[in-house]
Amino acid sequence: MGKNKEQDECLKWFDEEDPFELNEEMKFIILILETVAKKMKLQIM
Repeated sequence: MGKNKEQDECLKWFDEEDPFELNEEMKFIILILETVAKKMKLQIM
């Protein structure tokens, strides 16, 4: 039950935001995180 309620709240929040704009921001953040992760792996090795 708890997880479904959290999902409903998340969907509500997504509805309020501009979905396309949010997705573009998320893609950019994920790209940065992936780049940082690759650099960290190179440094560790």
